[in-house]
Amino acid sequence: DNGEGEEVTPAIYTLISAAKQEKEDDERRRVLYVALTRAKEKIILSASSKSDAIETKSKSMDLGVLWPGLEKAGVAEKLIPFEEKDALPPQPGLPDDFAAPTIIQTQGLKPSISTVRVTGLGDYERCPKLFKYKYVDGHPGIGEGGTGAARLGTLTHLALEKEIADPDALRRLVAGMTDEETQTAIDFANVFRSHAEFKEVNGCIASKEVDLSLEVDGLILTGVADAVGDDFVLDYKTDKEMEPEHHKLQIWAYTKALGKSKGYLAYLRHDKLHRFESHELMGLDETAKKIVVGIREGDFAATPSITACRFCSYREICDEKSEEV
Repeated sequence: DNGEGEEVTPAIYTLISAAKQEKEDDERRRVLYVALTRAKEKIILSASSKSDAIETKSKSMDLGVLWPGLEKAGVAEKLIPFEEKDALPPQPGLPDDFAAPTIIQTQGLKPSISTVRVTGLGDYERCPKLFKYKYVDGHPGIGEGGTGAARLGTLTHLALEKEIADPDALRRLVAGMTDEETQTAIDFANVFRSHAEFKEVNGCIASKEVDLSLEVDGLILTGVADAVGDDFVLDYKTDKEMEPEHHKLQIWAYTKALGKSKGYLAYLRHDKLHRFESHELMGLDETAKKIVVGIREGDFAATPSITACRFCSYREICDEKSEEV
């Protein structure tokens, strides 16, 4: 209020507003420049009219800024007359009739699988239905045995990766572990560090927890190698049973992806190092390709056996398990 009942704009407010407007105009010019210089062949600029574009420059400035340059360059404006019929929105109606499909799908759809953990190769080889439960259906399995074993394996791998020898230090890294599980994991890690059976690889490890991927006939196999040396890949196992045949395809994928010639399985519960020589691993190429074909074709027919079904986490829900289990 100027004292005479009239409202006036303070000079400082006018200056601030002008500075703000100038900053916004500069930014809009910058954006306009970026937009115009992205075109490859043609730019279409539109406004309700030439006069509107110029007169409303402060509100819709793009064409107003460009008009002087367009006129100097001889770019003519094209008037598009208003047609009421063109301004009407499209009316909904019945869809056009469609012809019957020429190809009718009569077979069931196959699952689309593009990526699988390398351990899935061994699971499929043991029993394709086991693979389906685990990787296609995502079923966690029945019972606590598999979960407890997986937990112990995770702890042991962590103790070896981080060079942890103290149970308390390991317990602080993973919540929910029992004292017995933590101590057992430390014991397994110490076995690998000190037992003579593992001496030949223990001092030759160059890197740990190495991510890898391998493409086989369009299927991507992914995994993490526990330990890698100059010419070998090593995987730690805390399994109750030693089954190197079940894990040979996993080691094959590791060596293939990382360009190593040999693979080892360190069975920490049994103080045993199982060796896969290069000639053994090279012979698994065709086996792996056949498994990949089966996975991509959706062939998950069960192959029950005492070995496959005895420790299977899905035997309680599988109606094709071996009758001898």
